[in-house]
Amino acid sequence: MEKIMVGIDFSPESRYAVRFAATVASIVSSSVEVVWVDSTDKTVVNQHQLELLHEQRREDLSFWIKELESLFPTVKIHYKIRTGKVSSEFLAHARQIKPWFMAIGIHGVSWLEESALGSEFSRLLTNFPSPVVSVRSGVGFNKESLNIVFPIDETRDTLSKLPETVRLAKSIGARVHVIGLLTSRLKGLRMKAEENARKAQQQFQSEGIEVVLNMLDTADVASSIIEYAESVAAAFICIVAEQSAQGSNLLGTFARRVVNNAITPVMIIHPKISNENIMES
Repeated sequence: MEKIMVGIDFSPESRYAVRFAATVASIVSSSVEVVWVDSTDKTVVNQHQLELLHEQRREDLSFWIKELESLFPTVKIHYKIRTGKVSSEFLAHARQIKPWFMAIGIHGVSWLEESALGSEFSRLLTNFPSPVVSVRSGVGFNKESLNIVFPIDETRDTLSKLPETVRLAKSIGARVHVIGLLTSRLKGLRMKAEENARKAQQQFQSEGIEVVLNMLDTADVASSIIEYAESVAAAFICIVAEQSAQGSNLLGTFARRVVNNAITPVMIIHPKISNENIMES
């Protein structure tokens, strides 16, 4: 199993994201690599100040890791400090280590718009070679009963997240809840959503994964998915980074609302990742 990468900014939320990654790693016998990018403006600080900052960050990371390794003795946790633009350095590091996914800690209901790391999030998804998981502080993770929520609609890209979700479900031994989203009054679109949901159900079953199928008639997709995930204490919600109707907007309205409001960790999968995996298999 590949490493789990965690992108941090030393907020309490990013510290929790490291713990979340260690929890998952303990289930799948993986390791964790924590990455901090120093994006300090070099025109306003001198070299000595930078060295002191890096020394402090190394001490903080060593403390975090020591604490987590006492809780998860089978998990190896390493850290890497890089310098430059956050999204570019995360991407460069991911291309080197080829992680299973990258976790990022988030907070608030406007994190994507207001935080420095959030502002890099959409750019990161454009070329990131692995799924990205948003993690909110304090979310429980019941290793004895793991559920994944898998929303499906009538759009072209909706099934593209299936291969990565199959991989996740098999790796952690989770049950998948396929949620067919009926958002239109048009019979053809509703039939397409139902068809896609049943295709997903059959694929999960063929992989030996326990699956629950529900059709959900809703006008507020994001809220409905979030509420359903909370009702089953889901470990993950799996969504696509880009729906065909949203063109170049790599984190469209639905995805933004889910990431900003869900307490459940959200795995965001770019369609190209699944397409590449299919071609390699």
